[in-house]
Amino acid sequence: MQTSIPPTDSDIDAGDPLPLAVRQSPLWRWATPALSVALLGAIVWQLFFQHKIDLNVVTQKAANPLLWIALLAYWAAPIVADFIIYRRLWGIPFEGMIALSRKQVGNALLVDLIGEAYFYGWARRKLDMATSPFGAVKDVTILSAMVGNAVTLVLMAIAWPYLGALDLGVAGTAVAGSIGLIVLVSILVVVFGNRLFSLSKGELWWVAGVHLLRVLATTGLIAVAWALFEPKVAFGMWALLATAKLMASRLPLFVNSEVIFANIVIWFLGKDSVIEQVVGVVTILILVIYLVAAAVLAVGDLIPARKAAKEEER
Repeated sequence: MQTSIPPTDSDIDAGDPLPLAVRQSPLWRWATPALSVALLGAIVWQLFFQHKIDLNVVTQKAANPLLWIALLAYWAAPIVADFIIYRRLWGIPFEGMIALSRKQVGNALLVDLIGEAYFYGWARRKLDMATSPFGAVKDVTILSAMVGNAVTLVLMAIAWPYLGALDLGVAGTAVAGSIGLIVLVSILVVVFGNRLFSLSKGELWWVAGVHLLRVLATTGLIAVAWALFEPKVAFGMWALLATAKLMASRLPLFVNSEVIFANIVIWFLGKDSVIEQVVGVVTILILVIYLVAAAVLAVGDLIPARKAAKEEER
């Protein structure tokens, strides 16, 4: 009878790529955050200088606690979904919520997918696993994109008769091209799925189900947040805009999709000042949450570093 030998760290790392092995140039490191800041500046200029939005009104509406609950739930939903997934796959501790929060902030404020690279490095350092974390991170990321694409196509089919009323300045050929690209990528993933995925079919379906709940939750929560900020507008309009926002989020490797969508709405829906102002202001509030989270995480990193430096001095 043969006894199985558990894999060692060297076995795990043999087919596992090193995290963040490529150095980024200073120009690229600052280019995407600078573009996010520039687009955010365009929102502020349009709202507060071009249209001279009333700050008192904004302050009063932003003081609604239900609005902040919706926004915090919207921000936290992807983190909770990822934690549920990796808790089942790896049994990660609750400390993983902090790593997943960094992943979320990195993707939003820096560049898309840099958060996955950070989380992969964290998993290699912190978790004692018998298998490589690379395969699971890859599978979860691909499934997230696939589920997002599928929900986008379904919602677009449902909302298609009404999307023209939004007049977001997007040509029909561009929309058709985007749909074609989404369908093509999805077909390729399905065809080469056996070679592409490393998780079992049961795990893949379970992960896809969690991602489906996440996409539906975030799409619904942003519509609820807009409606709480301006209840005079019919909720159907906010749901339609949430669908359009989901479409905008499918753009690959762009900076913060929140800012991109807000700029699209401001520049092409400027004729409806109410919707423009609500989307713009709520986008700013969401970015405030991201910036506060980034600051808290940065302070959290400094505290143990200072303690370690003091211990070394002793």
